[in-house]
Amino acid sequence: MTHGSGRPRQAWVRTLSTLLIAVSALVAMAPHAMAHTSLISSDPPDGARLDGPPAVVTLVFDEDLLPGANSVAINLQDGTTAVSLPIEPTGSRVLIPWPAGLDSGAYQVAYRVVSADGHPVTGAIWLTIDGSDSITPAPAPASASGSSTSGSSSSGVSIPVMLLLVVLGGAGVIVTLVLLRRRS
Repeated sequence: MTHGSGRPRQAWVRTLSTLLIAVSALVAMAPHAMAHTSLISSDPPDGARLDGPPAVVTLVFDEDLLPGANSVAINLQDGTTAVSLPIEPTGSRVLIPWPAGLDSGAYQVAYRVVSADGHPVTGAIWLTIDGSDSITPAPAPASASGSSTSGSSSSGVSIPVMLLLVVLGGAGVIVTLVLLRRRS
């Protein structure tokens, strides 16, 4: 760089400013880019012990769901599928009519829904009907969105991932500043 002209230094300052803005935008957008639809509640709630079968199981998600691509499997405690059926959401809610003939026992209501942004989300809740043995949930399968769910799922970016993004962005800024000082 020449010391007589301020233009090369201005170019580096512009480059650094652009880099800082880009890193800030990536850090700010990361939670939104990595967030996926989550189950926020169910009726009956996950782990409920009921005197009799429910008429309907309601799942409520934090975002609207796409119609036509959602399904539920009601599984016995040993993992055997008792009933599998397609479901149609109403906005962010899914109503699952309880099938006749599934009276007492421990049941897993496993769902696969597709969020409005097109990401498939899987998870499950457990119900015990009519005083059967207590529920021993099997490990939750990994969802297509990359997170595992059992009952309600979490969305967004974990704190360690966010800290990593901030540290990497800060390291990039520091390296850029060191390189700028060496050249001037």
